[in-house]
Amino acid sequence: MKARDGTAVRGPEHSPRKGLSHPAGEIHAGIGEFARELIEDARRGLGPGEPVDHHVHLGGAGTGVRRICPEVASPGVWIHPDFRSWRHPIRRLEARILLGFCGVGDWGDADAQYAERLLELVRTSGLGGTYFLYALDWRYERPPNNRAPDRERTDIYVDNDYAIAVADWLNAQESGGARFVPVASVHPYRPGAIEALFALAARGVRYLKWLPPAQSIDPADGLLKPFYQALHRLGFVLLSHTGKEHTLRVRDQDLADPLRLSLALEEGVAVVMLHAGRDGVERAPGPDGHRRAYADRFFEMMRRYPANLFGEISALPYLGTHPLLDALVADPGICRRLVNGSDYPAPAIPFIDPTGRLFSAGYLGDEGEGEAGLARKRKQALREIRRSNPLLFDFVLKRTLRIGGRRLPVSIFQSISSKLEPAAATTANPAVATRCLPY
Repeated sequence: MKARDGTAVRGPEHSPRKGLSHPAGEIHAGIGEFARELIEDARRGLGPGEPVDHHVHLGGAGTGVRRICPEVASPGVWIHPDFRSWRHPIRRLEARILLGFCGVGDWGDADAQYAERLLELVRTSGLGGTYFLYALDWRYERPPNNRAPDRERTDIYVDNDYAIAVADWLNAQESGGARFVPVASVHPYRPGAIEALFALAARGVRYLKWLPPAQSIDPADGLLKPFYQALHRLGFVLLSHTGKEHTLRVRDQDLADPLRLSLALEEGVAVVMLHAGRDGVERAPGPDGHRRAYADRFFEMMRRYPANLFGEISALPYLGTHPLLDALVADPGICRRLVNGSDYPAPAIPFIDPTGRLFSAGYLGDEGEGEAGLARKRKQALREIRRSNPLLFDFVLKRTLRIGGRRLPVSIFQSISSKLEPAAATTANPAVATRCLPY
């Protein structure tokens, strides 16, 4: 059984694969002395199990991982057939390129190579740390049209059992003290959703991932009240995407409006708003009669729910939304409730490298250093680190940023569990709980 913070290792032991271990002298090989100093500076002040990355995607092509994890008999990843078909060359090319950035060189062994690459990045980072691994449930429609998953409009599915098994396998390797925490995904409209929560809780899982625009989840739907009550009783933390979704097909971007998570918060659920509403504007006016940026709604919600709402900063330094960091750091009450996430594999995608933009905007230097000073050296060093290890780069970048003369505090890189009020999960009968389901 795993504790609430996911620290316990479960499952059978596995022998590390040959060729994946790295002697200490090889860690950070190929980067210069200043880059190494930047890494050491970024690590300063971290405690055991830190940094914590609350946002790591599992992926693949549905090929299975039996080569490295023999007890996982069936593939746990499903991708839409269009991504594998020559009839859809653009989508097929997109999938091949993305998986290539994740270390997949053999499409027929994609799932195993994806997991091995993740292990490789964690090992060679030299950080240790804790990594939350995401499952992703199918898309479902609202009752009564929820009898089966909508496979035609689902781009990727990652099974909960698979996420648990991969986390177990990674935890059994010699990964430099790193820990891997499985994060389940249960669509609240799917038949047996509450029973699924109880089954996961019995296995020690306490984190749940949603991507509402892609999964067709309306977090504000009154039908979800019993689901939220079960989440709260079982001590789950809900990590839900907020802000515009850029990768997967969506039904309605406003399903990721931070305001729509009010019902979950009112029911006492601990919620982490992934991306802090980073990008996008409401399509329809909110309760105040205005169309606001999702980021503005995030701030509104963070001030309204100080006890059980948290924000997450993955992707904030990327794609031109880094000024949002200014407002986050300027508000101490919000800043202390922020947690870190990489949104891996996003940092591995070369064309969203933000170092040049951040350098030009003054986020890599302290006042008075001058353009030719340390800021330029930091930019070059960060690019070296990125070429060597994009997962390490994401962490060092965030610790290197200068935001209004300040740096992101170490507290952001601690676990969400350290920010929650200690609470024991309640044991309840799922048969009783599900009687209140309205569908």
